Amino acid sequence: MKNEKITNGLYFLMDDKRTGIIYGVLKRLHITPWQDQFADLFQDGCLAYATAFADFPGDPRTNSRFPAYAYQKVY
Repeated sequence: MKNEKITNGLYFLMDDKRTGIIYGVLKRLHITPWQDQFADLFQDGCLAYATAFADFPGDPRTNSRFPAYAYQKVY
């Protein structure tokens, strides 16, 4: 059941180009696209976002607090 929620979270992340949250966290951590580990850390951030989607109490699609919650989870 949780794997299905994580998969839905990944679809939700890529659906409306919500990857700006991931880029924002990486920028806050001073990780630039020119660093070798950027791609790996971006993928880790996507998985953290999907896990936040699965763990969020309520419906993340309709709750306006979800982006802040996801940002903190990814960070």
